[in-house]
Amino acid sequence: MRTLYVGGLEPDATAEGLRTLFEDFGEVVEVRVVTRPGTTRCRGFGYVTLADESSALAAKAALDGRSLGAARLRVELAR
Repeated sequence: MRTLYVGGLEPDATAEGLRTLFEDFGEVVEVRVVTRPGTTRCRGFGYVTLADESSALAAKAALDGRSLGAARLRVELAR
């Protein structure tokens, strides 16, 4: 498994939306959108865990810098 950091998300981003975006690259094991305390609004980033390293690397290569709505995604390997 490999987890990716996804930055540049809009405030209305959802876990389901991220899952849909990353499913084209392989099995998505977990999606977590970080929200503002006391709200359901996204803080601008989240994490997506894919089942294998090659899927994560393919997703990173394809999605890093891609426009999503008014935002530009930043996809990196999570530490």
